[in-house]
Amino acid sequence: METRIARFINLYYPPFLVLFGTVCNILVVIVMTSRYFSSVSTAIYMLAGALGDVLCFLIALPAHWVYVNFPHAVERTDDAHYMCKFFNFFGWGSSDFGIILTAAMAADRAIAILFPFKANRLCTPRRAKSVVIGLLVGVSVKESHFLFVSDIVPEFRNDRLCTVTEPNEIYRWFWRDVWPWIHTVFLLISFIIIIMSNIVIIFYYRKSKRLPVNREIRGVCENSRTRQISTMLLVESFAIILLTFPFCMHTAFTSHRQYNLESPREKAENLLLFSVVFYLLYTNKCATFCLYCITGSRFRYALCDIFCHGRFTRRADKIQRGKCLSHSHFSMNHMAVHLHNPP
Repeated sequence: METRIARFINLYYPPFLVLFGTVCNILVVIVMTSRYFSSVSTAIYMLAGALGDVLCFLIALPAHWVYVNFPHAVERTDDAHYMCKFFNFFGWGSSDFGIILTAAMAADRAIAILFPFKANRLCTPRRAKSVVIGLLVGVSVKESHFLFVSDIVPEFRNDRLCTVTEPNEIYRWFWRDVWPWIHTVFLLISFIIIIMSNIVIIFYYRKSKRLPVNREIRGVCENSRTRQISTMLLVESFAIILLTFPFCMHTAFTSHRQYNLESPREKAENLLLFSVVFYLLYTNKCATFCLYCITGSRFRYALCDIFCHGRFTRRADKIQRGKCLSHSHFSMNHMAVHLHNPP
């Protein structure tokens, strides 16, 4: 029963993910490079994440789908291990990069909130680009060992394309006893940063609602954009914890198991479990677009700008400017009343 469910998921769900995920993340890339978000540091992280997701949908997932459903379509040559060196390095790296990128993005928003007078210097698009490059280098170093020990799975396995070999006792000890803890600590630090940064953002929102009107005058429209992107970040952070954490923990503690020593029932259960958590990871890469659309009105305006050639957004800009002007007039009148009629 478990095998049937896993095969059904493996056959029909990935094509949908590839099509929907690629289109959605390309739209995210276009929106994040538009005039709505191009000057916001957080948009740089979202842009980098979307680009990475597009590569996953176009490179890693199609290769996985072909092998698990049509294993004989992949030719086993003497050079097949080079293919798996790349896929293991890219697969693990893209997963870890997405997580640490979200942590950096959340920390960027938290720093901007905690140090508002230094935000223009600390949280800039240029600094965000440097952080993204640094994270990419760091993750590449962490996953570099896959470039030396990866190979295609034996013929009797069709749950995944690539595996990790153990060429000597030293690497055997590293892969089974050290690597799981390195990966777990990396995940825990990343998720702690995400959670703590989200707590700061949520506390700021609750506190800002109690601010007097005269403190809301300054930067009304700018604050609107900041609130929009912070809300988008919040929902993305919760989604990545919910949808990515199961796969990360599963791979950390089961990737070294001896597949050929498992019973048929254990193999079926592990196949189903791996399929579920693996596709949850890719579902998260699709869900970000939907969450952006739900929580970000500016994101929706930018999408309409793409499809309506700017007609919708010109109208929306007029409405937004009217709201800002109306808010400012109300705030000034409110202040005038207090000045002439002090409590």
